[in-house]
Amino acid sequence: MLYESKSWAFKHAFFILLGLFLTSYIYSQNIIIKGKIYDEQLNPINGTLLVKKAISPKIIAEYYLIRNGEFSYRLKSIYNEDIIIEITSIGYQTHTEVVDVKNSTSIVTIDAQMFKSKITELNEVVVKAKKRPFEIKNDTVVFNVEAYKDGTERKVEDLLKKLPGIEINSKTGIIKYNGKSIETVMLEGDNLFGYNYTLGTKNINIDIIQSIEAIENYSENKLLKGIENSEKVALNLKLKSGKLDFSGSLDINGGFSSDSKLRSNSSVNLLGINKSFKSFGIISYNNVGINTSPFDYSNVMDNLEVIKEMNYRARKIIPETLLASSFDEKRTNINDQFFSNYNSIFKLGRLLKAKINLYYLDDSLNNFENSTNNYSINNIQFQTFDNKKISNKLKQYRGDLKLDYFTSKTSLLEYKLSLRDEPMNINSIIDSNIRDNINSLQESDNLFITQNLLFTKKISDKNALQINFISSLNSISQELEISPSIYNANLDQQNISLKKQFFKFNTTFLGSGNINKYKFSLGCNFTEEPLETNFISSSNNNIITNGLNYIEHQTKEVYAFAENLMKFNKFSLRPNFTLRYLSQNLIDRNTGNSEFAKDFIFEPSLRLLYGINRNSNIQTSFSLNKNTSNINRFFSNDILLSNRNIQKNEIDLRLQNNQFYDLSYSNNDLFNQLQLRIGISYLKQKGNFFANSQINDNLIVTNYFFLPEGTETLDFNLNFTKYIPFLKLNVKTNSFYSINNYKNIVNNSSLRNNKASSLTSELFLKTSLKSDLNFENETVLRTVKTVSEVQFENSYFQNKLKIIYKPTKSLLATFSFDHFIPDLSKQASNFTLLDTKFSYIPKKNWEINLIGNNLTNIKEFTIFQNNDTSTNSNSLGLLPRYFMLGFNWNF
Repeated sequence: MLYESKSWAFKHAFFILLGLFLTSYIYSQNIIIKGKIYDEQLNPINGTLLVKKAISPKIIAEYYLIRNGEFSYRLKSIYNEDIIIEITSIGYQTHTEVVDVKNSTSIVTIDAQMFKSKITELNEVVVKAKKRPFEIKNDTVVFNVEAYKDGTERKVEDLLKKLPGIEINSKTGIIKYNGKSIETVMLEGDNLFGYNYTLGTKNINIDIIQSIEAIENYSENKLLKGIENSEKVALNLKLKSGKLDFSGSLDINGGFSSDSKLRSNSSVNLLGINKSFKSFGIISYNNVGINTSPFDYSNVMDNLEVIKEMNYRARKIIPETLLASSFDEKRTNINDQFFSNYNSIFKLGRLLKAKINLYYLDDSLNNFENSTNNYSINNIQFQTFDNKKISNKLKQYRGDLKLDYFTSKTSLLEYKLSLRDEPMNINSIIDSNIRDNINSLQESDNLFITQNLLFTKKISDKNALQINFISSLNSISQELEISPSIYNANLDQQNISLKKQFFKFNTTFLGSGNINKYKFSLGCNFTEEPLETNFISSSNNNIITNGLNYIEHQTKEVYAFAENLMKFNKFSLRPNFTLRYLSQNLIDRNTGNSEFAKDFIFEPSLRLLYGINRNSNIQTSFSLNKNTSNINRFFSNDILLSNRNIQKNEIDLRLQNNQFYDLSYSNNDLFNQLQLRIGISYLKQKGNFFANSQINDNLIVTNYFFLPEGTETLDFNLNFTKYIPFLKLNVKTNSFYSINNYKNIVNNSSLRNNKASSLTSELFLKTSLKSDLNFENETVLRTVKTVSEVQFENSYFQNKLKIIYKPTKSLLATFSFDHFIPDLSKQASNFTLLDTKFSYIPKKNWEINLIGNNLTNIKEFTIFQNNDTSTNSNSLGLLPRYFMLGFNWNF
């Protein structure tokens, strides 16, 4: 099966790449225009090369910017008639030549001596031209905010969605630029928000922003600018002149819903800026499904901060992700949220700068989830269901501190401290096929402390040295009570205490040459993870111990890392490798037994990039690495995860071997407002923990065991964005196809081979007509298929239509229609939601809004999913119909 899937994917990839190479081949048949341009004193000068067809000399077909007096340009198109070559330079007369294409050689040489233009006195003439909406400055693209506004934007995020090359995840707010996740969003060059930049993009008023800069090869540490090989991307918000003071906004929205509850969405934020001080604060409250905070508990997608802290943090064993769905989370997030945040950067003299970020979150999420699972295992069919009423009360207290101290002009000492505490309480009442009125009470507390000390010394303009020390402590406690017990006792109790201590020390030497940038690192890591769990059942004063674990996992690592980025003309080659000595020790404190493993590990990777032109490139890469397993795979006795699930493992310290390959083509043409990315990737993992599950209509007991078997994942993606000027239409399409081959054991079967495939296609259209009426439309079609003993398949369809009506400058109305078909084989299950908003904006700094959501008052929605053992339906409650009257004031 995998062979057929690979054959299909590589066949399509082959034709795509063949098309690209054929295009390059066609280009090779085109004429090359080369030569020199100089003034009357034979000094080389800059200029512009223009290509025109002889039959239409007023239309520019192609152009090329000439630098330092020399040029070599291959024509992009094939011409069957004579062409006109014009070379222009400011202050000089135009040099013109006609090229006989049919009789010319493949290389046309032009020697252009430019003469000063004759000065003719003219009457005063006023020329009005439309300003270009963006400007390119080296690694930075500067977008003029006014050029992209149409009057419907309020916050920075609203405008970012309209900028070419920028994508925003509608659920998380995470921003990508040219396919890369951005590092941060700065304010006047200062990284005020860090990874939680959505605080700024979702709340800062767009009216105070002059321009937005997209910065590639971003280095937060200014001493490393031009030395380190940074492939990071960041955005920078430039304020309008005169805004270096205080500004903010006040939003007050109130109303009622169809369940007779009062609804509110109110907030106030304040931005203060001067030469030595920047601050932003917000206080908000809402119960209409909006998550004002940057922390998302209902979404399984990790943000950039979580990914970067992966090695420092422990992972909860009992899952707490609540009501994650593919549907719009603002509709299922029935919340009661209070959030406050304060961010400040201030200079304490010339050498010291401090940044403080404070967060407080208090939220209560309430909903229901009705799930039905239809199993088909070993030719036996049965059904289970769980109808849950869930209440999740969560809080978060967090404080971050960053100090930058310039000990000299060429040295910088940075200190970061982060303190976080996240208590959570989840209470569920469950009616199931086993019994009714099952009470599930889950409590947890997650305390995380991390410190990071980094010293940078700039040795010269081409070399720098860094010394880094990181320490962190993550302490997690979890308690779960199920009543009545899954074992027919009065009560089941699961207690978990988990800690992770992490220490890291390394030194890094960075350097840059004429054609390369390199880095060498030496360092060591130490991790200690103790885990203590107790699973007991209580009945008539009798206590039965079902599972007791008390283990400690230790890892010690010494490593060396080297990387060298080399550039040769249009080629870029980046090899790197890591050499590690890894020591693992797993101690069972109950039995006194221990397991020990030592490994010498070599992990190479290589990336090759070919720049076709300024806008497009082809790149390919491969990497080999090995991973240790998580503490979740090192306990051997039962842990209760829910009223349905128990987990245990067969302990094994062997490593997982990973091979990764990818090939991609990218074209980002701002001038023609075109973005195209095509990619294919392949991941093979050998050595995995596989699931051995015992499933019946009451319980699922999963035992994870290690086998030196492989799993494979093949992904193909296509992203295309284009603005069509004569239609005033933005078109964006995304397609993603994935094949995953994996293995498991179910109900004493042999090792089963499973294949899961998914295809997601998205099409987005948006008009920008100079009329009262515009629209946006987004269509999503997804198909998921799983093949094992039997085949399961599900397809769903979603269409979002938004109509924007702006008859005058002071009136704006939007109508949104969201049509959803969760299963195309069951058309009767489809439904439509309607939202509307009317805005009256008599003055630039305030407005009045009337908002109506879920006007069709749909109570719930059902999604259908499948895996290798069952088809599943999950129903979630929706936020009821509500109306709100709002007032907004910008100051």
